[in-house]
Amino acid sequence: MTQKLLTSAIKNAARKFPLGSQDGKRGDALVLARFFTPASAYTWYMLEYDEENDEAFGYIVGPEPEYGYFSVKELQEARMQSGFLRGMQAVERDISVDPKKRTLADLLKAYGEKAPSWWQEKASA
Repeated sequence: MTQKLLTSAIKNAARKFPLGSQDGKRGDALVLARFFTPASAYTWYMLEYDEENDEAFGYIVGPEPEYGYFSVKELQEARMQSGFLRGMQAVERDISVDPKKRTLADLLKAYGEKAPSWWQEKASA
């Protein structure tokens, strides 16, 4: 069974958070969705989304955590490449994350993931 990554609730919430809408909010940015790979150490925290172009922006936790753009369609289509799970959906949506209910800092702390060190620096005027 394939899990739908973008539910209607996420799409509706995302309309209020187009690309660029949460710039500068750092850990106070509201998370629309959390996607993860159970078989590896990648997590995507979706903060903004452009449905027309399937372009999402968020905080991506992997070997080198960073902010970046990604395609939800590509995450949806990704499949396991080996083992007994070969062909199964590789990326899942965290069903415990409600759109716009929790901040990025809150979720990073809840999942034991590090926030960027530069969040502590004062924003330049």
